[in-house]
Order: sequence, then C-alpha cells, then structure tokens
Amino acid sequence: MSLQKGIEIIETISGPIPINEVASAIIAVVGTADMGDLDAIKIVRTADEAEALYGTNGTLGEAFDAIYDHVQTLTVVAIRVAEDGTESTQIANVVAGLKRIEDAYGEYGLFPKIIIAPGFSHKIGVGAEMIAIGNKIGAVSVIDAPETATPEQAVTFKGAFSDYRAIVTYPRVKTLNNAGQVVATWLSARYAALMAQVDKNQTGEPHHTGYWCSPSNYVLKGVVGVERSIQYNPRDNDNALNYLAGQGIVSVLNDGSGFRAWGNRSTAFPSKSDSLTFIPWRRTMDIIEESIQFFTRQFLDKPMFTRPNDLATSMIGQIELSVNDFLRSKVGTALVYGKCELRIEDNPLINLANGKVKYHIQATPPVPIEHVTYEAEVYVPGLEIALNQLLGG
Repeated sequence: MSLQKGIEIIETISGPIPINEVASAIIAVVGTADMGDLDAIKIVRTADEAEALYGTNGTLGEAFDAIYDHVQTLTVVAIRVAEDGTESTQIANVVAGLKRIEDAYGEYGLFPKIIIAPGFSHKIGVGAEMIAIGNKIGAVSVIDAPETATPEQAVTFKGAFSDYRAIVTYPRVKTLNNAGQVVATWLSARYAALMAQVDKNQTGEPHHTGYWCSPSNYVLKGVVGVERSIQYNPRDNDNALNYLAGQGIVSVLNDGSGFRAWGNRSTAFPSKSDSLTFIPWRRTMDIIEESIQFFTRQFLDKPMFTRPNDLATSMIGQIELSVNDFLRSKVGTALVYGKCELRIEDNPLINLANGKVKYHIQATPPVPIEHVTYEAEVYVPGLEIALNQLLGG
C-alpha cells in the first residue's frame, strides 16, 4: 500500500430527498372540431390557445368553454377525432382517440388525471374505454348519462361502470352559447372543470380546497339551468337528488345561490361501501402513490446499501426517510396520517438477492362530511332558566 499523507474528504449524502408532487389538475378531452390536426395530442393552456387550434365548434369547443369558464389557465391534453355520420365509425374514432391519451407521457412527460369525452361518453363502448385508460394511468373518468334518461334510467346506465375511478354525471345543464342562446350541454365537462378549479384552489369560496377535497357543493360556473329538474327537499332525505347521490351519481343542486355539483361517490358505490368510493379519496391516493412512484425511479439500478450499519446513507434508507418526509408534509392538507416503513418480514433473502425491495405505506386522506344529524330537543325547562335570568336570580 502506498503512503498516503495529507487530508482526504469522503462525501456521502444522508437524510431525505424532496419528492415532487405530480399535478392533479390536468384534463384530457377527446372530441370533434372544425379545425386542428386529427388524432394528434396537443397541449392547451388557455381559451385563446384552444380557439386558435380548434375553433369554437364541435364537442371540443363546448368542453373548452366549460373548462375556461372555471379557470383562466389550465393544462388540457386535447385530441381531435374525425367526425363521421355513422355512429359505429364515430365511436371507433373516439375510442382510438382515447387510446392516444397513454402517449401523453411519452410526448409531454405528463399523465392527465381527469378524462372526458362529452357528447360521446354516454355511447356504448366509450365509457368502458375511458375507464380502462384511467385505470392504466391513475385518472378518473367523467361519463355522462344519456340525455333522455330518467333518474332511474341514469342509475341503470351507471350500473355498467362500477369502478372507483368512474364518475357518472346527470343530467345535462343549460348554458349560453356564443350567440347568447340557452342550450343544453354535457355536465361532464363542467364537472371536470370544477374538479380542476377545486384542485387549484380557485373556487373563490372561503373553504380549504385541493385535490383531496370533494367538488360536491361547489358552484358550477356558466350554468343557468338544468335540462331535467331533479326534485330536492332538504327536510326529506327521500328525494330524487339524494337518490342519485346514494346510487353513486353526481348531479346538480339549485339552492338559490347557484347550480352546484352534488355527490361525493364514484360508480363503485353502493355495490362497494369502503372509503375509496369517495371521489377525493381515490384521487388523493392516486396523486400520493404516483408522486412516490416517480420519485423512486431515480434509485433504480443503484446499490441497495453498502454500509449495513448506516441506514441513513444507504439507498433503501434514504427512500424510507424521503417518503416519510413527503407523507408528513401532506398531513394537515391531503392526509390526516401517513407512514412508510421498511419491514424485515416483507423482505426475505430471496427477494433481496433478486434486487427486490418492499416498503409498507399507510396513508389516510380526509373524509368529506356527507351527512350531519342534529338532535333537537324542545326544552321546556328553558322557560324557568330564562325567567331566573330576567329577574336576576
């Protein structure tokens, strides 16, 4: 061994590494327009950009009007498909356009978290494809019930989409077109835009908002009416609006202060009754899990550990510390509890020897208040108390 004389510095990195949260307010929309490249993925961020690319007509024009009524700027993944008079061909065009959504990450480095196809999602085969794509990329799909459906028929339609990431909206809403005329438009686009608005905390209401919050009970912008009146009585839970919400359908409440989205549950409810049927629970877990997944990719192919007596400077230790730091940073907003743990019993020798490491994550999103009960007691003795106070007793 040669003589070493002088000062040597050996540098190591310890402690957690920041995890970047993936964006939740990205909408993918597939539809028709008078202009624009066919079957091409385009990124749109403003109403002006949308009009320059696609004009104002077609289902894309309607969707962009709904989206930018709610937010001034928003990243939208748009795919224009050819318009065909034959329904079967049109559906095939839309389905092919939906399949292109998966390419958004390869082309632009992002995955949309909300998928819509207004004007087509109610047609056979389209909703199922939306859900299939959504489950692949961790996005929710907002599907319209047919415009002619009664509440009971809307529930029957929704029965074909029992999925945590599927949301069925009903009925259509009335809005103003470019000529100032009242027209019926699909609720899915307005609801998706409201979700993005809540995600971006731009509702203008004095409530804490974010992707972990339900869009229910927030005002749908640009809506002047509903195509089909949905009966509601706040003193009687047995009404049409609550019937729809209880069947996992998002509808519209008119309470005199605006037309509000109404309903917290995905189409998985009520056939499933666990907390993941809450729309914000599924979306929150998608954002948390995807953020951790993208963060962890930088450690692939690196040594698990080189110093078995120093977890803080090993790769597997840094991953655990970083994920725990990220989860703790979400407590108070997106989570009420979060923990990541590397367990010996989850990592047998055969897995370690094959380069496999397993972590156990616990995460608890906040639960939306869905029902409040007040027990009102007619308290007669209060008369005596009031009289004593009056007489200074």
